[in-house]
Amino acid sequence: MKRWVFHFLFSSMILLLIGCGGGVGSQEIPVAKSIETHEPAVNVPTGIRVETMGYGLNVEEAEKDAILRAIQQAVGFAITGRTIVANYTLLDKSTFTKTRGYVKSYSILEQGVDPSGLVWVKIEAYVEESVGDDVEALIRMMNKPRVGVVIVERGGGISTTAVTAISGELNRKGFYIVSPTLNEIKGYLKELMMLSPRALKRAGEALKVDLLVLGSVETEDLGDILGYGLNSSRARMELKAIWTGSANVVYAENLEDSAADLSQDVARSKAVKEVAKFGARRLADKILEDWLEMAAGGIPFTLKLQGIDYELYKAISEGLKHLSFVKGVFPRSFNDESRTGELDMEIVAPIDWIMERLAEQLGFTYRVKELMLTSGTIEVKLEGVSS
Repeated sequence: MKRWVFHFLFSSMILLLIGCGGGVGSQEIPVAKSIETHEPAVNVPTGIRVETMGYGLNVEEAEKDAILRAIQQAVGFAITGRTIVANYTLLDKSTFTKTRGYVKSYSILEQGVDPSGLVWVKIEAYVEESVGDDVEALIRMMNKPRVGVVIVERGGGISTTAVTAISGELNRKGFYIVSPTLNEIKGYLKELMMLSPRALKRAGEALKVDLLVLGSVETEDLGDILGYGLNSSRARMELKAIWTGSANVVYAENLEDSAADLSQDVARSKAVKEVAKFGARRLADKILEDWLEMAAGGIPFTLKLQGIDYELYKAISEGLKHLSFVKGVFPRSFNDESRTGELDMEIVAPIDWIMERLAEQLGFTYRVKELMLTSGTIEVKLEGVSS
């Protein structure tokens, strides 16, 4: 009986396999094949995709601001290889017509009005990849820190060769350069080279610069080390870049380079020039990276107020704390006799935007007397009150 059941089950399995259209070995496995179509392709956006916020008095201004920030973000990626969200618009609105073409397409994702009354939009934009090829041209259009260059020789004088070489490289990046004479800074040069915060602030105010490039250079004669009748020299340079307001060091490096010439004097000059140019290219990249990072997180800004009493000084300090574009407010000093006060802030929008919103809230008018990226002097007048 058991043998009969076994044969019956075995025969049933064979019949079932035959009825399924062949054995397992003959079953074909489907393979994905490319599909050819003559239908028109769907337009898929190309380029560098970014999402940015923009602000303005109306939707049109906010869109323009968002587009400029999109370009700025793409430039930041080209420089650093990282996405740095552009909270502070470094591209001025006057550059809009020159830069608009870099944005291939964009769409508004959201829009609204912030508590201070400014219209905001959030956009998705696709920026031309060619922005990476035009980085230097775009950087020249951006608001950048004013840079002072001070390089001293072993004897204590200014190294004109080094200053000229560094200034030339930074100029090509679009920076505005100030090169003070020895007489302009000799009263506090020693403190300055020691990175004294007080001396850095003094230099920043006197030279009207946001950042100082400081260094020292010395040369060593090597003689005819190559055996070709040429005199060689080695130049060693200590180079730093420091924000004058915060005293934060952006770049610091010790460098050296050599050069040869029939004349020993020319060999020295060549060596200094080469090491200075090399250092300038390296520190320029660091300054740009730090500057873009600051624009994302908050640019340190010293606001100098004139024509105010202590009550208005306190009201401005408190009012700034409640504006969305101000990340921090730190009262520094007030002088009742001169009716002046200073505030340290971290801002993610141009100071003219901030002062405009604050003036409306507190009922004063103001006049910008001096403005840089990291500091500004503003004269304030209460409405209806004569000075």
